[in-house]
Amino acid sequence: PSLYVGHAHWNADAFYSLISYIIQLAVQPESVNECSVLNVTVEETGELLIADNGRGLPVDRVRINNSIERPKLEHVLLWIWERHPHYQYYKEFGFLDYLGCVLNAVTKSLQVETNINGEKYELSCAPGKITSPLQKIGLSTERGTRLTFLPDPELFPDWTFDDGRLSEILQSLAAQYPQTQFRFHHTS
Repeated sequence: PSLYVGHAHWNADAFYSLISYIIQLAVQPESVNECSVLNVTVEETGELLIADNGRGLPVDRVRINNSIERPKLEHVLLWIWERHPHYQYYKEFGFLDYLGCVLNAVTKSLQVETNINGEKYELSCAPGKITSPLQKIGLSTERGTRLTFLPDPELFPDWTFDDGRLSEILQSLAAQYPQTQFRFHHTS
């Protein structure tokens, strides 16, 4: 996975680059996510929550090549994809692009909740696998996606999120994407 964030070794810089790229993909107009508000919260548990009010991640089932049929979101979290700058890819598979699999590979736990087409779905992951498949939770009037994760302690021993560093990431992205409102919180 380090190849995908441009660092020779996994370290704090690599992980913060990954977070920055995921947030950037959520807000880029080219990613078709239609996000106007993005919240980043460091939870009391040490987990990071990235929540947007975008269109949600696609959940319809598809078979790709010789794979088993599964929801598009599960494919994105399990496969290394090429970076796709094409509108049609994002329309079909959502904003996570090739980083969904990378995030899944480097986190101890990853919880994904998405609201799309008036319905709420969720799934859970552990390093490199899906531990609780995509499930429909029910109807929803909300929009958007919530990614909650904790870095894998084997890759990032004694990890804690740095509020200053996260704020810098959001300030930089706010300057690039003024159409989006960025908010940062630390619950404690």
